[in-house]
Amino acid sequence: MNKSLKCSDHQMKKVKNPDNQGQVTKVIYQVAKDFSLAPAGNLLNLEQLQILLKDQIQHLIDHDLERLMNGLYRIDVDEYKVKEAFADETQTADLLASLVIQRELEKIISRRKYSSGG
Repeated sequence: MNKSLKCSDHQMKKVKNPDNQGQVTKVIYQVAKDFSLAPAGNLLNLEQLQILLKDQIQHLIDHDLERLMNGLYRIDVDEYKVKEAFADETQTADLLASLVIQRELEKIISRRKYSSGG
């Protein structure tokens, strides 16, 4: 497995920091919306989100690959990293779930940074 596909330890520490709980909540709600997951209010952390998202992505791989690919494109997950994830057939869904969460977190951090002027 290519380690670059997983959220870095620094990114995960940043997310798990209680000061960033608002960011975690935003990621959970956005990913739940994008992938039609169970009510996002039932998800308490990124680990729970990762598990549910992995299962949903595996379902899409098996039954509706076009919808999955369109969703990844819409979210703007790096195409090269998506190809790398598909190369690892044993962990494709888990890797893609990590990429989705990482990308949504990046977008939230970026929006916050530029909306606050700093």
